[in-house]
Amino acid sequence: MKKTRYYAVLASVLAILIIPSIFAVSANSISPTNDQTSNLGLLAAESNEIQASTNSEYPVVLLPGWLGVGAGMIKIWNVLDEAGFNMVDFNGAYSPSACKTVNTKAITYSPTSNGWSFNDRNGDGIPETSGYTQIAGDKYKDTNNNNELVIKGDGIWDISEQITDYILDKVTFTAPGSDVLSPSQTGDGTWHTPKINLITHSMGGLISRTLLKRGLISGDKFDHLINLQAPHWGVPIADWGTGMPGIIQDIELGIINTFGPWGASAWDMQTDSQFMEWLSGYDFIHEVSDVPVQPSSWSTIAGHPWPDVFFSNFPGNDMNKPEDFQNTGTTGPALTQDLTGFDALVPQDGAWLIGSNTYICTDNHGTSMVGSSTLNIFLDILGSGYTFEGENIPLVGNAFVNIMGFSTTENLDGWPDYGGEPYYKIWIDPDGDAYTNDYISVSGNIDSGIGDLDAGEAYRETSDTCQSDMISLDDYETPFINIKIEVWDDDDLNSDDLWATFEVKGITLSSDIDQEDFEFVAEDADGNKIWFEVNGFTSDVSRSNVAHIVVNLDHIKYNDNAESGGAEMYIKTWAGDGNHPKYYDRDDLGTVTGVDDGETVYWDAEMFDGYIKRDAPLKIRCEAWEDDDWSSDDQYTPFNWWCDDWSAYVGGYWGWWPWDADLCEYQIWFTIELPEEDFILT
Repeated sequence: MKKTRYYAVLASVLAILIIPSIFAVSANSISPTNDQTSNLGLLAAESNEIQASTNSEYPVVLLPGWLGVGAGMIKIWNVLDEAGFNMVDFNGAYSPSACKTVNTKAITYSPTSNGWSFNDRNGDGIPETSGYTQIAGDKYKDTNNNNELVIKGDGIWDISEQITDYILDKVTFTAPGSDVLSPSQTGDGTWHTPKINLITHSMGGLISRTLLKRGLISGDKFDHLINLQAPHWGVPIADWGTGMPGIIQDIELGIINTFGPWGASAWDMQTDSQFMEWLSGYDFIHEVSDVPVQPSSWSTIAGHPWPDVFFSNFPGNDMNKPEDFQNTGTTGPALTQDLTGFDALVPQDGAWLIGSNTYICTDNHGTSMVGSSTLNIFLDILGSGYTFEGENIPLVGNAFVNIMGFSTTENLDGWPDYGGEPYYKIWIDPDGDAYTNDYISVSGNIDSGIGDLDAGEAYRETSDTCQSDMISLDDYETPFINIKIEVWDDDDLNSDDLWATFEVKGITLSSDIDQEDFEFVAEDADGNKIWFEVNGFTSDVSRSNVAHIVVNLDHIKYNDNAESGGAEMYIKTWAGDGNHPKYYDRDDLGTVTGVDDGETVYWDAEMFDGYIKRDAPLKIRCEAWEDDDWSSDDQYTPFNWWCDDWSAYVGGYWGWWPWDADLCEYQIWFTIELPEEDFILT
């Protein structure tokens, strides 16, 4: 397994809303309809036509909710990637309007302090000329507008411009009907595509509606728009201070101000805010027709009550009635039910838009981005035959943390000529989840070895001197671990100062059967960063559900080149898990020119090198093609082998020497190895 790198931007608050999850994919096997014959010696294969994928071909974009942590959607990203969808990786995407860069696969975003909550805009969203008097923190009163309270910071209107920047930095929209080309094919670092699929969580759904309503990206550029647990009708919690005595408003605004510029978008999400009124077309009836151009398909997913007993009569839960959605073009389950549940943030019926395709998942607001129910709804909407089973096997064996480096935005000592002297403390929750913090200390005070560290300096460790103690994972039930790292400043004159705290939840190491490290870069709200790696693995083979498979195309002999002179040849290959095999084409494997009748081309092409589940079918397919300048390219008889139970081929080399397809002959070999019984940490 290659070293896996995940980049997490941490928030120390609202953990229920943001769950960065790094995981390994688990999938159901799908039985093929064609039988294949094989034996323990020379493998004999029958030709079998490749099954056309039903997946949406358009690239998928993931957009998180309030606090904008893209790392929280990494599980969705990985599942859809494994299911064969084209996924947009936003690492390196840049927003000129916000002067910010993304460092996660899903979009990560944060507001600037330049804007104001939407109630500082007129009916067309244009900023008003106002005078402001600061009350406290980011809370102001508009002295030119009846002393109305406004919040400083980018609201959803401004954030939508930042999101548009990121999408257009990674996607080039092309004419309808044109081919979808990946960044490796275009060479300019962007996907070229007529449309995209956009999946949003929570406030991300309101951002998507804002994009469409403002025309920043036209609705005809979206194939599927999927809003998961979006507060389409507002967030009743945000209304509590409205219309109440000033002290209650001060408490609510004080809480909001704790989040700095994020307070503006929280203020926008009040059910009766001017932003929600503008978004609905000024009637507070929220429907898909509120935007000028609608996507090809718009789906809204309601959450599951959490816990239903406590929240069943929560204020503001019952926002709509079944008749509100009937005879309006709305489709989907439970339209006759009066939903009164509360998913821990958004009322169930408040997540549906009139006129959309409606769903209900069995995950609450905090678990939906890692829940199998939600993942399977995504797969169903996007048209995949792939099914996500759930979580991986529990962890066994040992794990430890190694800190690689730390950088700071300020000199905590405050002395002009002396930098801080950081040391580390490390905790692991070996039965981790998003809601509990049962941390176990796995280190004392670990000297960083850095010495003086001034503001703006970055330091990377070069040895394993900052390593935690080993912790056994054998007695815990979940496949997740949580990690907390504190950075302290060694102060010789006073008590030591806590410099920064980093917490990463939902790390899954159960697929790490080869002892390679998982590496992380974490950043806190103040811009401090830490680099660390986690090494944990499965030491009990009976608990591992994968095998390592290598498939290689050695050569093809061309008995007839279908040309009067030398021909230009290329190949296409599929190998690995039959449900979603790895695909390569001429862009990956190149071409060979001047091939004559009877000539052999030694491709030496690696068709697959990786792990697949033991219960998944193994597929190996190779197509030989001749590039024809005068007409359509010529395809030779393809090699195709499908095996439901490949356990008999574990160990040794297996292959076809050659497999004769008449006009050409394929020589392909493969190996299958199970993980070794014993592991030794290196």
